[in-house]
Formats: sequence, structure tokens, C-alpha cells
Amino acid sequence: MSEVVEASEENTAVPLAPTTPLNPSVTAPAVTPPSVLTVTHSQQSVNHEALEMEVGDEVVSSCVTPRKFLAVKDILQKEKKPHKCVLKLLPYFFTSAELSSSNTDGTHNKLPLDSTRLNSLKLLIFSRFPVESTVEKEKSWKSIKGKINGKCRLTKHIHKQAGETRDK
Repeated sequence: MSEVVEASEENTAVPLAPTTPLNPSVTAPAVTPPSVLTVTHSQQSVNHEALEMEVGDEVVSSCVTPRKFLAVKDILQKEKKPHKCVLKLLPYFFTSAELSSSNTDGTHNKLPLDSTRLNSLKLLIFSRFPVESTVEKEKSWKSIKGKINGKCRLTKHIHKQAGETRDK
């Protein structure tokens, strides 16, 4: 005999599967595991987008505080160009002190930016803005790193000017 459970506020009865088979000689039909199911192209794109958001959410939540989480997600959704997106995300991943004293590679007598957070940023960007080939991805990342280094230099000059203003 099957059990009945009330569903939500509509008080609609929903039958549950019986806990014991009604006829022991009858076996249940085989269930195809999800990894073997046929998926249409439109389902693949929806699943890919869901996976990107899942990966993105996990990366974002591991790198920023819960308070910054929604702002980062908002930037990822609204920004249309990868390099502009990265530049808007930098303050959520690095402090202005870190940016002013560092660069992406630790060259020119500067400290390197934290590689874990930088790689997380890279993962987010290429999840949001996929690139076809590895060569194109590396070329794009090299260009983005140049923009990050420019932002680091700008932050250094802003800090320097702010310090001079306080001294007066």
C-alpha cells in the first residue's frame, strides 16, 4: 500500500512509491543514469550556463565576503567586456594597499598579487567570457594582466598623492 503526503498549501494528496513491491516477481524498470541520458542542444546550453554559474558562485564565495558576493555577481552579469569586468572586480579581490604595492608577476621591485585570488579571477572571467582555444585564452589573459598592472600603477599614484595631501 502506498503512503499519501499532503503537498504545500493546496492540500493536494501526492501518492508516494510503495516501500515494498506489490508483486515480488515483477522487477522495477531500469533507470538510466543522468550521465547517459540524451540531452538536446538547447538543454546543453542551459546546463552549461548553470554549470558556469555554479562554478562562478563557488569561486566568488571562496574569494570574497558574503557582503561582496552580490556585487561581484552583479558585475559579472552586467559587464560586456572581459578586461573591464576584471578591472571592476579587482577591488573586491584585492585591497588598494595590495594593488599599490604589487603587480601580477612580482616584477619591477613589487610583490606579486596573490596567485590564488588572481587565478580565481581568471577562472571567473573565462567562465563568463569563454574563449575557443588555449592560445587565444593565454593571449587574452596576457592582455588582461597588462590592464591589471596598469590599475596597480594607478592605485600606487593615487596612494602617493593621498599621502602627500595628508602631509600638507
